[in-house]
Amino acid sequence: MKIKFSSGDLVQVGLQHFCSDIDEYEKDLFATKETTLTYEDWAMYIFNPDTLQLDKSFLENFDKSFTMLEYRLRPWEFHHRLWANQKCYDIDKNWGKYVALKHQKKHVILYDRNKEKVAVPLELPLPRLLAESIMLLSGLAPVYSEIENKAYRVYENIPSIFHSELI
Repeated sequence: MKIKFSSGDLVQVGLQHFCSDIDEYEKDLFATKETTLTYEDWAMYIFNPDTLQLDKSFLENFDKSFTMLEYRLRPWEFHHRLWANQKCYDIDKNWGKYVALKHQKKHVILYDRNKEKVAVPLELPLPRLLAESIMLLSGLAPVYSEIENKAYRVYENIPSIFHSELI
């Protein structure tokens, strides 16, 4: 992964820098991840930015100007696609949800700058490298908490730079 080890540097921050931010992810997605393999004949679930859930769709037509989908081919095989401007892109499920939220201009991650805590909705896992680097900062797994009747993963000791990666 070419993360240089130095006893004076925090590996956690190096891992975070190795991970893309949402703008970099989108740029790479639209430049290199277009696909013709769309799975449109399979069971389809559409990401709903209001509920943060994948909702089963029974419609043959959907908005191909911007929609994040999950196709379930078999109980163990899932494929995620983002339709944008009538083109289909192969997308990571977790990054895809954040791209869809960004497109809808929805901010669902809570950040307390004074306490350096980040609350991420339970339905919206962080992309893997970002989640690992955040957990390594505090050395603690996230705490599950309810805030305003919604379930969250709460990460502690998180500088604001990590929060800005996804908005």
